[in-house]
Amino acid sequence: MADYSKLAPSTIRAILEQYSLTGMTEVVPQSHGISNSNYVIRFQEHEPVLLKVSNDKDIKQLGGEQDILLALEQKQFPYSLTPYLNKEGEAVYQQDGYHGVVYPFVNGQVPEVNQENLQELAKALGTLHNLQLNQEYLRDHTLVGYGLESLLFYVSQPLCPEDFKQAFHKVFSKINLEQLQQTKFESGVIHGDLYYDNSLFQNKRLVKIIDFEQSGIGEYILDLGISISGSCLKGDDLDQKLIDDFVKSYESIRPLPKEEKEALETFIHIGLFSIALWRIKRFFEGTLDKTKAESYRQLIERSLRYHEKI
Repeated sequence: MADYSKLAPSTIRAILEQYSLTGMTEVVPQSHGISNSNYVIRFQEHEPVLLKVSNDKDIKQLGGEQDILLALEQKQFPYSLTPYLNKEGEAVYQQDGYHGVVYPFVNGQVPEVNQENLQELAKALGTLHNLQLNQEYLRDHTLVGYGLESLLFYVSQPLCPEDFKQAFHKVFSKINLEQLQQTKFESGVIHGDLYYDNSLFQNKRLVKIIDFEQSGIGEYILDLGISISGSCLKGDDLDQKLIDDFVKSYESIRPLPKEEKEALETFIHIGLFSIALWRIKRFFEGTLDKTKAESYRQLIERSLRYHEKI
């Protein structure tokens, strides 16, 4: 269970009081989440809520995520959750040394990986990338996620695991990364971690995209590469037919510019290494959940296998 915090009932009640939520009848820890504690709270006379405790992000980082979600709500993006605001008009609570967010609870299921579900996810991602948002006050993705520049820096560092470094150099050995860095790709708000298991479906329809923790202003092609790398799978391997169909569905909403089409395959690999590095920072170098310390290897091995197939 993703219940790292083990909140006392008195702490939960104090958090809910900040939102004038009373009459709690049930607290159900949730299994979803690898860097947060999540609880569904039920009430006598109020719709259920999801209480999230951040075990990874500080208050500023968590607030940056809520700024994006509130901006998406203003643009009427249908697939994101909007945080409750407390009595002080703030989206992030603090209580007894904890901080987090309260959201409406959505009763959905993580989908199976199949063509129809991935089509829905791809169209939602295209819709997100089509939004025109005021970017001035929204954070940059590099503050919470990893792009090509971050990866290049990391593989030059002594702490970089040798298998990560070797895999990176093998996969990108024939790619002009310097030229790629100089290419101007379209950018805007990206999710940063849209694997299929960060979506909720009801009756075979997408209802919500969750976990915008790595969202920010970034390159759309990076976001697309990340989503493909963690969604278009048969077993634990990338499937080219699913990839092609995902891209076709995405392009029905947002056609890819020429430079993005040419770089897509590379960005699928960058997406895999990006999330692998996120896992390294949290679990291998960090102490969030040491049972996941080796989980980054799943992604670099997936990249190597895909590299060998194409």
